[in-house]
Amino acid sequence: MADRRETLLGVEGESRAMAATEHGYACFAYGGVALWSERDRDGARVLHRDYDQMALDGRDIWLIPDSDADTNPDVWRETELQAAALTARGARVEIVHLPPGPNGEKQGLDDFCTATESWP
Repeated sequence: MADRRETLLGVEGESRAMAATEHGYACFAYGGVALWSERDRDGARVLHRDYDQMALDGRDIWLIPDSDADTNPDVWRETELQAAALTARGARVEIVHLPPGPNGEKQGLDDFCTATESWP
């Protein structure tokens, strides 16, 4: 988390973070699509204090929401809000769009890694 040279992946859920880690990526997980944030004293949403432990300034971060981000406006909105908050802290953020599963079902990074042997 301290090496700004290493791209950091952000995913919803621990199983997705474990899949990324097994593929050699540094990764952080948040427990739910809106749990990247907390409220400050004025009631505004800000990055959760756990992000203070990460070197963010100048860091490349790939946010990888589940594939339903393209069809679920709540997931997409939260992903964009998180990206904006990370960018405000100096990170260079990319949002990675996962395709749906083979039968059109929602899939997360863990599902994608399992189904795609050639994933980076």
